[in-house]
Amino acid sequence: MRFVFRPFPLTEVHPYTELAAKSAEFSDAAGVFCKMHVFRNQVILSVSTIMLIAEKLRLSETMMRHVLETGQFRYKVRRDFMGGVRSGVNGTSTLFHQWCPS
Repeated sequence: MRFVFRPFPLTEVHPYTELAAKSAEFSDAAGVFCKMHVFRNQVILSVSTIMLIAEKLRLSETMMRHVLETGQFRYKVRRDFMGGVRSGVNGTSTLFHQWCPS
């Protein structure tokens, strides 16, 4: 079994979910996705929370700000979101099972 995490930011529910998704993608590129925990901190999620988590993980604040300001992961987050919509996702979190016959 393999778990694949894809962002599905519901911006109408929470204003920082898209920034959280982009920061999660940045942390994934740095090899610390599982430690980013932006989704665990939804109640207190803000730009400062995202930056604090990134600081604790020793991610470059300059690079994180650059990623968030330029939208470096915008295409990937949008592609994953639309893939979720096409698959019938309408909320988070969602788990799909794919049968693989032996």
